[in-house]
Amino acid sequence: MRDGVLKRLGPTAVFGAWLILVILPILIEWSRHCFSNYDLGIYTQALSLIDWGNWNPWLSVREIRVFNDHFDPILLFIAPWVRGSEPTLRALIVEFSFVLAAAVLIWKHTRPLLFPTAFFLLGSATTTALGFPVHPGTWAVFPLIGLLISLQNSSPGRASLLWAAFLLMFKEEYVPVLAVLATARILYQKRLGVPLLLLSAAWGIGVFYLRPKLLGSTESYTEGFLAFWLSDLTHAIQVRLLDWGIWRGLGAATLPALVWIVAAFVQKGLRLKRMEHSDALFTFLALLGIRFVSGRWGHHYWIPLAACLALLIPLRFKLERRWVVTSWLLLLVFQLSYLGKSSLKTLFREGPAHCSADSERLQELEQISIFLEGRPRATVVAPNALIPRLVTSERKHLHPLENAKDLPDPPFWLLTQLHPSAKHWPTDAASSQARAEKLRTGRNVVTVLNGQWIRLDWVEWRKRERFHREAQFARSSP
Repeated sequence: MRDGVLKRLGPTAVFGAWLILVILPILIEWSRHCFSNYDLGIYTQALSLIDWGNWNPWLSVREIRVFNDHFDPILLFIAPWVRGSEPTLRALIVEFSFVLAAAVLIWKHTRPLLFPTAFFLLGSATTTALGFPVHPGTWAVFPLIGLLISLQNSSPGRASLLWAAFLLMFKEEYVPVLAVLATARILYQKRLGVPLLLLSAAWGIGVFYLRPKLLGSTESYTEGFLAFWLSDLTHAIQVRLLDWGIWRGLGAATLPALVWIVAAFVQKGLRLKRMEHSDALFTFLALLGIRFVSGRWGHHYWIPLAACLALLIPLRFKLERRWVVTSWLLLLVFQLSYLGKSSLKTLFREGPAHCSADSERLQELEQISIFLEGRPRATVVAPNALIPRLVTSERKHLHPLENAKDLPDPPFWLLTQLHPSAKHWPTDAASSQARAEKLRTGRNVVTVLNGQWIRLDWVEWRKRERFHREAQFARSSP
């Protein structure tokens, strides 16, 4: 009876802990304007502007067209759910939904074993990804897990190919990942190896060859790291191997599950051909190779590796108790670290210093939001830290103050952060203030708000009386 109660309460406890310790703090931080243009502002603007009539809109917050950057056509299908009031909140809910759906697939596949689901939902990889919203790289765990589970069927068929096609719509890195997976299935004489390889090749030709020809210049994410590797191979390997950041992130993201998996191999002498999810292993290795070669980790880069490991945990035998306890303790340690750095600060204190819950700061932000809502088509220049909540489907000219290559000519609204604790990534406070001052120099400036935290200016070539009336109205409004 006791075991039955634990089996019923276990999943509820894990999903409940995820909602309270991970999701609730993120929603609180959203209400306090904690998130940056990267990536919440970028993808919220993409989802707000994209539709089937304008399928490749210009993103002013990224200074590139949507599909000239990444090729993630899933945006076309998600966009209708995001357009409307509070698009950033809607985008967050979309991301939570994909991760939750992935966790449900894992639980249904691995139950009654609870650890794979707990590792995926509460592990460092997922909490890090959700804490840096929003990105299709995080959403992709849902089709990735669906694909790997469907391939486990004794006779995988159309469903697996549909999952694979669905996965390719989220991120172009899954072209080489699917190629590796397909090649492994061919070598191990498993079904669908050739169709998966052909699908990967066809999508790769479209993304990497035809897309630049049809859309013009595209953002290349391979030139930089290819030059790095080709310039001095030995030095490049040394740099990667000695990079503490990648090992620390990899350990936090994978160690609890790796202990369980390796212990199972040692205990039972499992062979690769007999593994329940050798597909997940090859997918994991392909993704890890991409991370190592590209030098990209953290944020949303670890979560697909965690998804693969969750499915690699053997299900059909009982692991020695000491290894079970060790894996759970490691998961708890990394979760407590996350709690100390983020969740508890948000839940029980004012939160991160750069987005304090100070009432004056929140009041200034509310004033600015209301004021700019009445001018939805006006051009706005704002710090990266304030951009996400300013995104609307009507505001097509929203520019990041710190790093925009081409700032607009007047007239425009200019937002600057004044408080010492404000975040000015990717520059610093001095550079951000200097750039703002350069935008004001030699132009007529009407200061609408000059608070403790934020300053809002109207910048124009010549004075116009109607904007003075707006400024007077803004000063007198509560």
